[in-house]
Amino acid sequence: MCHKRAYTGCVIVCCLLISLFFFSCKKKAETSSSRQYGTATFIIDWKHIGVESIEQHTLCYCFYPLNNGPMIQTESNTGTLKIALPPGKFGLLVYNDNNRSIKLRHRNQLDRAEAYFADKEEDDAPLSSLYGATYHDLVIVADQHKTITLTPTYFTKRVLFEIEVDEKDRDKIKECKGLLSGVAPVLHVSDRAVNRENTVEVPLYLQKKAGKFEGQLFLWDGSEDANRKVSHELILSFTLSDGQTLTSRLDIGSAFFNITQQNIRLKATASIDAESAEAQVLLRCDSIMPDTTCD
Repeated sequence: MCHKRAYTGCVIVCCLLISLFFFSCKKKAETSSSRQYGTATFIIDWKHIGVESIEQHTLCYCFYPLNNGPMIQTESNTGTLKIALPPGKFGLLVYNDNNRSIKLRHRNQLDRAEAYFADKEEDDAPLSSLYGATYHDLVIVADQHKTITLTPTYFTKRVLFEIEVDEKDRDKIKECKGLLSGVAPVLHVSDRAVNRENTVEVPLYLQKKAGKFEGQLFLWDGSEDANRKVSHELILSFTLSDGQTLTSRLDIGSAFFNITQQNIRLKATASIDAESAEAQVLLRCDSIMPDTTCD
């Protein structure tokens, strides 16, 4: 009987020891797990780009481990982000992800990520500026917290086009479509370097409003190669009331590049040349200036 009681007691003690062992291991694992991450809070300084409200400004945050680990991505529309990350060094790219006309590709590597102009239909959502920030030396330490303020900058310039039709010709010119040549196709977002190796023509969609054709498009706002000349040409195709289509060209040169402000307005006048043997539309540039009427 004594042996049986001793055996039972032994079993109980063993069970208790095993339970304590597993509880201790679990506690250590939980402690280890909680301490293998550090945290960081990112605050966006909107004032630098003139954005007063953060509502509906969804930002995409891409974290790039410098040990070649997979990219970590998240989003926030509050102007701040708090995130837990494994210890190590990271590069960071933040940009507004609400743009249907400008997209990013090769985002899996920070040094390869580039912005490009996506195909846009005439009835698409309005164009919007692309802006963001990069941070190349983010160091995360286990069980430590840091707060970082990010100052975004624009990756694009907005160009507004205002083509006024001469009053005598407003009933004769029905439609106008445009192209802008000399546009750099991509921007490397990590250093805002503009790739002007192979320039392209981008469509300019214009709407007729009170005797004018108005439209807008975006160009990259970044660092240019000093050895490459920046030159644009505006190509406008006018459809007349009799069905003819006439094309006119306007040499802009480097005027857009020389203006450092984020918004630019081009004003021009179009008129039909009545004295020419063949019908043609004369295009005169009235001004290319910084614009302060749009945000």
